[in-house]
This record gives sequence, C-alpha cells and structure tokens, in this order.
Amino acid sequence: MFSGKLMPFPYSLKLEGWTIENRGVEIGHIPPTAKVGMDIYIWGQVSPKTDIERDKILEYWATTFARHFKPDAAIFDM
Repeated sequence: MFSGKLMPFPYSLKLEGWTIENRGVEIGHIPPTAKVGMDIYIWGQVSPKTDIERDKILEYWATTFARHFKPDAAIFDM
C-alpha cells in the first residue's frame, strides 16, 4: 500500500527559536514563549480510482481528525 520515499514537507517556515515536533501526520511548531503553537497536518497525496473511493478516504480522515475533539464523531456530525 505504501511505497517510495517520504514526501518532503510541502511548505517552508523560518521560525527562530521554535521547537519542531514530528508527530507522524502532524508537525508541531512551538514558540519559545508558549507551551503550544501551530500544528500542520500532512496527510500525503492520494489518487483514488473512483468517486466512492475518494469519498471513503475523505470520510476516514475527517472523522479521524474530528475524534481529537469529539471521541464519537461520525461523518453526519460534520
């Protein structure tokens, strides 16, 4: 299912003194003056063969993200 090299970051930031934490699909950028900062989610690139396959992928990632805030989130909550 997964092949090839890791995708390079699709963005560039210069944040002096900030800490960068690679958390898998989430990259945390934390300033020196706070405990929290800015999170950037990178979920890669997909090429679904059908609209149904595309919808299933989008539903999966939408509910996965939403469950950070509402543990029982479902697609009809969006």
